[in-house]
Amino acid sequence: MARARDLKGDDNCVVSIIGDGALTGGLAYEAINDIGHRKSKMLVILNDNEMSIDPNVGGLSKHLSNIRISSGYISAKKSTESTLNKIPFIGKILIKIIVAIKDFFRFLLYRKSPSIFEDLGMVYYGPIDGHDTGALIKALDAVKDLNNPVLLHIVTKKGKGYEHAELNPSNYHGVSPFDINQGVKPSNSLSYTTAFAGALSEIAAKNNKVVAISAAMAQGTGLENFSMKYPSRFFDCGIAEEHCVTMAAGMSVSGFVPVVAIYSSFLQRAYDEMIHDVCFMNNHVVFAIDRAGFVGNDGHTHHGLLDMSYLNSMPNMTVFAARDYKDLKNIMEYCVNDLEGPCAVRYPRGASPYEEEGALYSDPKDCVKPHISEKYGDSFAIISIGKMAEEATGALNILREKGILGTHINLSLVKPVPTDELLKLLNGINKVYTLEEGILSGGIGESIEHELESCSSTIKVEVIAVQDVMVKADSQKGQLKTAGIDRDSVCSRIMATL
Repeated sequence: MARARDLKGDDNCVVSIIGDGALTGGLAYEAINDIGHRKSKMLVILNDNEMSIDPNVGGLSKHLSNIRISSGYISAKKSTESTLNKIPFIGKILIKIIVAIKDFFRFLLYRKSPSIFEDLGMVYYGPIDGHDTGALIKALDAVKDLNNPVLLHIVTKKGKGYEHAELNPSNYHGVSPFDINQGVKPSNSLSYTTAFAGALSEIAAKNNKVVAISAAMAQGTGLENFSMKYPSRFFDCGIAEEHCVTMAAGMSVSGFVPVVAIYSSFLQRAYDEMIHDVCFMNNHVVFAIDRAGFVGNDGHTHHGLLDMSYLNSMPNMTVFAARDYKDLKNIMEYCVNDLEGPCAVRYPRGASPYEEEGALYSDPKDCVKPHISEKYGDSFAIISIGKMAEEATGALNILREKGILGTHINLSLVKPVPTDELLKLLNGINKVYTLEEGILSGGIGESIEHELESCSSTIKVEVIAVQDVMVKADSQKGQLKTAGIDRDSVCSRIMATL
């Protein structure tokens, strides 16, 4: 935007605001390197609260901590420069001398440049108390007329003003309604995330080659307990998904089994690294993909609707979609201990509806097989992917009440498609519907359609999937309905086409 402003000959201010957690991402440094080289006039405000979702880690966090303990000097600098500039002939020379002296003493104090941003060509001011409105206004007023790229470092406290949030900021990153006097109470209810975390800890207890990797999401992905139980085998790379994936590839080459736990929408950032550093080299890296599918009130920026489509395009990649907690545990055991090469396990946000029922299978290795959930007749079959089994079962029961009898097959292994096993289960059934919580284009349904129709001239497949990823914030059930993949929509689609 600053470049476009200069090309148009405008003089507006361009201000970018970034958090210290996001600053660990490589894209930020690509931009800072470019800004410092080209000297584009703009203001970058660094909001430093020492937090992403979990506390920040790494060298940058330590660097910012060192800066925070030094006192601000913006007002004195501005005043001194203004006064000296008024002195004819020698004013600018005096400014240069004073700056040189100041930098010399700061070098003696720190034995290094006080700010990496200055080293990269930006003018650095700070740190400033971000909760002091007067100081903020004064600082912004001081830097707005500078014709250089400026980084204004402000320090804030996450949860400021609410004691519970100040003491436990990670718990308040995104919360449901709660009692304001008591604060958020920890939940002991089981979810796909906690089921994954428990399974990984059990697996790691028996296999000391297993390591866990997080991108500043130890708590969000359930790895917090793993990090305390196996501290030497847990690695938090900060908000740097690309680095997480390539580091995992390096650990795999060196004989370990890395489990990379990242939300589906965030893993998109590492698409290239997954292909080049993991898949092309056929490295045994396990991707635990949390928040797959609709995520509810987090909205469309966080939906995990693209993963099956982009994973489907990756060579050597094996992909699973967990139906329930037991299925997820079995898949993890199989991926870590039996598979070779890259594999991905996707699972949704929230709780599984199947825990009161018996598991579909007992042997963990049977996770690679399709399983019949319900069979009432041969008029049609629904092949559901992972947790969409719940909606498929609901649609099947509605249709049964109307006298339309079909079969429900659930898939956990979705790439490669277990074609031969599916054909055996579909014996005598010619009309097939696939149901997935992912996008239509390039998804698993299209793969199943291609495989089955290539092998049988009598089977006709209709793919039911998400066609518009821009589904807004709502409950997960509301989002399924909006996307036309809930049980009522599936029922209507089948009745209209049978």
